[in-house]
Amino acid sequence: MRQYSDYRISVLAKRLKWLPTWFPTLLCGAAILWLTLAPHPLGDQKLPMFPGADKIAHALMFFVFTLCVLVDTLHMRRCRRLQLPIVALISFIGMGMGVGIEYLQAAMHMGRSFEFMDMAADAFGAILAGAVWILIDNAWLRPDPTAPPKIPL
Repeated sequence: MRQYSDYRISVLAKRLKWLPTWFPTLLCGAAILWLTLAPHPLGDQKLPMFPGADKIAHALMFFVFTLCVLVDTLHMRRCRRLQLPIVALISFIGMGMGVGIEYLQAAMHMGRSFEFMDMAADAFGAILAGAVWILIDNAWLRPDPTAPPKIPL
């Protein structure tokens, strides 16, 4: 029997079917570019933050971005799981985006500053997303050791 939440998800999926596969990645990437490159992305509004909160924000942004790329890659390839080299490559792409953004901030001279710790936080978020993906993928898709072996016909 189908549950109500399953029905709502399938209805939402049908309504959003017209969106391109890479839409979540593009949306997340555009948000990251705006938040990291715009001189005042939040306007004059100052958010109360503790020391180091911006590094956590950097790590979270690139964690989510890398997960979006992984999910979209899985959907585009129409496969059940991604191989380790592909997950590693996508994590390195996320890291590269973080490094590139920091160098763009230095080159643009629009009130944003270049920081090595921001690059480290970006890299940490991207690598953590890849590691979490691999751990969850191995835990959920590992063959059941108690299942009888499949005999090819």
